[in-house]
Amino acid sequence: MRLSTSTAILHHHFDYALTLTDIPAVIRTAGFDALDWSTWQFCLQGGKVFAGLLNDDAWEAQINALREADERAGIVCRQTHCVSTNYARYQTLDAEHLHLLEQRCIRTAAILGAEWTVIHPFAPEGAAREESIRYFCEYLKPLEELAGKLGVGIAIENMPDITQKRFCCKAEELCALVDAFNNPLVGCCWDTGHGMISGDDQYEALTLLGHRVKALHIDDNYGTARDVHLLPYEGLIDWSKVLRALREIGYDHDFAFEHALNPTPHAVMPAQLRYMCALGREMLSNM
Repeated sequence: MRLSTSTAILHHHFDYALTLTDIPAVIRTAGFDALDWSTWQFCLQGGKVFAGLLNDDAWEAQINALREADERAGIVCRQTHCVSTNYARYQTLDAEHLHLLEQRCIRTAAILGAEWTVIHPFAPEGAAREESIRYFCEYLKPLEELAGKLGVGIAIENMPDITQKRFCCKAEELCALVDAFNNPLVGCCWDTGHGMISGDDQYEALTLLGHRVKALHIDDNYGTARDVHLLPYEGLIDWSKVLRALREIGYDHDFAFEHALNPTPHAVMPAQLRYMCALGREMLSNM
């Protein structure tokens, strides 16, 4: 199993310390096997949607430069994170532009060599499960077709909701959604922090999802409504259940940290990455 981390941990350093093409070497030097390019961040600039590099006419050349930077650093990309939204926000966005960026995120995943790209599911608020599944299956259909042509899988992520009402905040609903596609290139991403917020027993959830799990977002929190993306053992998740479940289901894709929300001072960022790598290696040794 490859040890990986989302590139989102480094995005707040761009303005003054790093360029995108620096990132692969920084992550590889810390000891990681792989990285999870957050292509969602490529759709943003200064926190504004529709302002990042995937909006540029020369976006493809820039992504090819990242692929070359990965190769120089000796690191691989096997999962990415597609731009995502929720139902309420979707009603306020330029849908045509959003769909263009989604397509470019899929194409970016293919260029970078990713096997899976992660996307958030959504549906009209208050809709029944069957209606929600039909809605998102129809929404995702063009991306599913494009990804299939490019050989990229789509991993649908479990959502956080302390009220347990949001679509796909529970493993049972995520199972039903993935199965509705009946496509080996549609699986799921299990975000441990989201599972904690939604009150899931991580062992039961992961063993229920089983072979459907194609990607992970490894992070911790306190089980409150705020998705703080702590490192493992800094919150309240029972990691012995997570590791036991992953071992039992035979998970063999990336073990990818998603520690991104709280900026780390640039001077200690390399040390934090080294610590993350050591922590990840220790966790993998217990699987």
